[in-house]
Amino acid sequence: ANVFDSSLAARVEVAESVANIATSAFSGCRRLTDVTLPASVTSIGDRAFMGCTGLRNVVIPSSVTNIGASA
Repeated sequence: ANVFDSSLAARVEVAESVANIATSAFSGCRRLTDVTLPASVTSIGDRAFMGCTGLRNVVIPSSVTNIGASA
């Protein structure tokens, strides 16, 4: 299930303490347009951004070594 309230924000800047973006973390967040991931993130779960139809910019650091299916 989505852990992010899609009705609130269009831009997300993930905290430096986050290592993994969970499965379906932002799934279906149609208002989400921009995401910035810090160098602490190493993995993006399956379907993490699936259905984010408004998404136009995602900054993925080189520290990410795993991107799940349909992310």
